Amino acid sequence: MLPRQKYDLGFSIENIVYFELLCRGYQVNIGKSGNTEVDFVAHRQDACCYFQVTADMTSEETFSREMRPLESIRDNYEKTILTLDRFTAGNYNGIKVINVIDWLLNP
Repeated sequence: MLPRQKYDLGFSIENIVYFELLCRGYQVNIGKSGNTEVDFVAHRQDACCYFQVTADMTSEETFSREMRPLESIRDNYEKTILTLDRFTAGNYNGIKVINVIDWLLNP
């Protein structure tokens, strides 16, 4: 939540998602999978969900970087990437890519 020297849209979106997860009743942590980081590991009762958050996934480099941590997790819990772009939405081998505004409006 601390301000950065230069505005970072992705950082702002992460904060919004973090607080929304808390409002939805999740306990939220940051996760590590090998050398990669999962933005949020959200627990509620016996359920667990993984979230990556990015402003835009249209570049191949960003798409790969955001998918990699979730692809390395070998359990069957829900894996979601939240993004502002509407071009990459879909399901990629069980990893859902959802527009963050749609996600916020549909709890």
